[in-house]
Amino acid sequence: METVEINKYHLNKLKLLETSRFVTMTEGKIFLYPEKNQWETEMKVIKSFFLTPSQNKIDVVSTLDENRYSLMRYKELVLPEKIITSGGEPYGITLRFIEGDNFSDYLMNKDIPYSEKIKRFREIGNFLSVMGEFRKYDRPLSNFYLGDIHSSNFLVSNGKMKIVDLDSCTIGLANPSISKYLSQNFKLERYGSKYKFLDADKTLMIPTDNTELYSYTMMFLSYLAGLNVSKLSEEDYFSYITYLNSIGVDDEMCRIFRRIYTNRENADFHELLDESNDITDKSSFNEFVRNRKLY
Repeated sequence: METVEINKYHLNKLKLLETSRFVTMTEGKIFLYPEKNQWETEMKVIKSFFLTPSQNKIDVVSTLDENRYSLMRYKELVLPEKIITSGGEPYGITLRFIEGDNFSDYLMNKDIPYSEKIKRFREIGNFLSVMGEFRKYDRPLSNFYLGDIHSSNFLVSNGKMKIVDLDSCTIGLANPSISKYLSQNFKLERYGSKYKFLDADKTLMIPTDNTELYSYTMMFLSYLAGLNVSKLSEEDYFSYITYLNSIGVDDEMCRIFRRIYTNRENADFHELLDESNDITDKSSFNEFVRNRKLY
């Protein structure tokens, strides 16, 4: 993968790409980067690393580059393009600059109709389904998994979803990365046949279709609930799903949601999403708690 050296003076001149309080940034900051070539200047972004990246992260980025032509068929993926170094040390990666809204901001925007937000969730679910099939037939990418599925790692551009945190994916011989919904989620220990941790601290988990669908489920339910649903006790989780069923969420979807805390294989639900059934005025966890006290 091509490496570009930029000195500290020029890095300090780059404009920071501001994000809202709804966007989770744990690995680095994003800077606008006018990349010059022989004929023109093209706007890119640099995703910096807060800390010196592990060799594992460099391996992920390099392996993505080795498989670029296989992955480019998926327009949703915003692939790393170059490694930026400063003083010979890894500083960050460059990516295409994508005009659009971070999905976290998009979901919080009350001016965007519920139906449009559900379409975006359907697109993500469809992509995960397609990649599940792709892994069966493309040997070099048989273990390509999105490592950290949560709303801040997606953009909405011209009404289409883009996936931007691919340096946290698992691919090739690289190990999985820390995941918002999976890391140190000790509830998952009980279902070791389905969710397998790699370390004693329970920070890293072997990626599978089950872990992707778990995180996708948590992302959707966290949108409805207005909080991180993966942090709920199992008792509260199951009670909340029963509540969602009572306010109009499809029976089959609720059965799928309950499966994630069982030893049965997780299932996809994106085709069941109803763009017309806006329940967000009643679906928050606070509203659930208020209604539970009325029983």
